[in-house]
Amino acid sequence: MGDLQIEADVLVGIARQHPDHAEIMHALGINALQRHDFRGAALYFEGLLAVGNDHPVVRYNMAFAQLYAGEPQAAIAALMNFGEQDWAALPQAHKLFAQAICQSGEDGQERAISHLQAYLELQPDDAEARGLLALILFDEDRAEEAEAQIRATLQRQADEPHALLARGGLALERQEAREAAEAFDSVLLRHAENGRAWSGRAFAYMLDLDRAAALEAFSKAVKYMPGHIGTWHGLAWLQLMAGDQAGAKHSFANALALDRNFGETHGGLAVLAALSGQAEDAKRLTRVGRGLNPQNFSARFAESLLLAAEGERGKAEEIIQGLLNSTVAGEKPVSELARSLLERRRAARARREQEPGL
Repeated sequence: MGDLQIEADVLVGIARQHPDHAEIMHALGINALQRHDFRGAALYFEGLLAVGNDHPVVRYNMAFAQLYAGEPQAAIAALMNFGEQDWAALPQAHKLFAQAICQSGEDGQERAISHLQAYLELQPDDAEARGLLALILFDEDRAEEAEAQIRATLQRQADEPHALLARGGLALERQEAREAAEAFDSVLLRHAENGRAWSGRAFAYMLDLDRAAALEAFSKAVKYMPGHIGTWHGLAWLQLMAGDQAGAKHSFANALALDRNFGETHGGLAVLAALSGQAEDAKRLTRVGRGLNPQNFSARFAESLLLAAEGERGKAEEIIQGLLNSTVAGEKPVSELARSLLERRRAARARREQEPGL
């Protein structure tokens, strides 16, 4: 790193004498990339484009720097101007474009898939790209295709993290706790701050009914991945199961701050209001949740609680039975936590009804 800094100092000195010299500016950008000064590198490449030096290599390097500086939207915008010849000359841009789409959190998964497929036709042994493709396919509910890419990836690199995350996710959907735990633990062994792996590990602990370990894992998940609504929901339902309504309210509030138009969050808050005896608030939040998503699992659970409080036990039980049998409940691991809470409430009510004098 010392030699790179010396080189940078020399280049800066030359640039002061020749501020319009494109090759010097490009060399400074490359030097900044090598020193992992990604924002500084992006500035050099952005400056070159500003003065009309719109070579595809400059644009690719700028996008690379922007992505690793935490600016995926800027990287996407930079590569949107690539023509067919540019993609052919720089096939690695396909991979970079897909990575930027995934990091941006915006829609565009189909585009990411097509770009990765184009790249893998030329570079079939790139395990990172193939693993990323596997993970996107899993997220898009294309399980069979994801399974095929997971196998192909792990044959090339046994510890590729994207493929392991996809494998763990598929295992969770099959409720295979051991396989899920092994996959997520393999990621965490090398990437201890991977929030998605901690989230998956938390759900795997839940399948094993280890709630203390799940709570610790969820805490790490939201620390390293605070922008994932499903993880906040998982934590909230776990807190509800533990009787920690204040904690659950805080978790649902964090989810709501991320997206006010996600119906399950309003439904979760409706459950909390119903459990606290705040019937009017629960009804209002239920209407909002069902309005955003008519099949809203949490809002329907809140409706059952409201009906039970009004003495309509039969109607409440009918809703609960439908929820327990439902396979459409938002994120599958989260719905398993919700079902577990429903089953616990049903069992507790049955015990109360069997006790004499009640």
